[in-house]
Amino acid sequence: MTRRPLYEQHVSGPALAAFLRVSAAWRLDEPQERMLLGQPSPETLRNWKQNRTGALSLDQVERISYVLRIFRLLQEKHGSAGWLVEPRQEPIFGGRRPIDVMCLEDIRGLRQVAQFLDAPGEGAAAEIASDEIAAVEAASGEAGGRRGGQRTK
Repeated sequence: MTRRPLYEQHVSGPALAAFLRVSAAWRLDEPQERMLLGQPSPETLRNWKQNRTGALSLDQVERISYVLRIFRLLQEKHGSAGWLVEPRQEPIFGGRRPIDVMCLEDIRGLRQVAQFLDAPGEGAAAEIASDEIAAVEAASGEAGGRRGGQRTK
């Protein structure tokens, strides 16, 4: 008998439930949910939503932790999710919406938005982060394309 890792046994259910509540609060669509979770299949995501539980990978747990951190920071600093869908001019965003940066294929988009929100003045990490985001886009070949149903610049 194989034992599931501890994070699967004790963290997956609550993490997934919290993610689904944030997703509803932010009114995310399915492509955005899938990108934020590291692209599980549509069937897997529907199963998770229907059953409110599932076995998450360590990467997915980490992604959800960033989503929850961003949710908390947005509530503390902005009081709403409106900030996520407004194009931003800081270097990290380059005219894109924060949700689009978060939905980049790599986890770095989530990390950089969380660091941006956590930084004093919301911009201290922006210069470093913009270089990392550009590297992710170049590596994924999606610069200037469409990702998760949303346009990225």
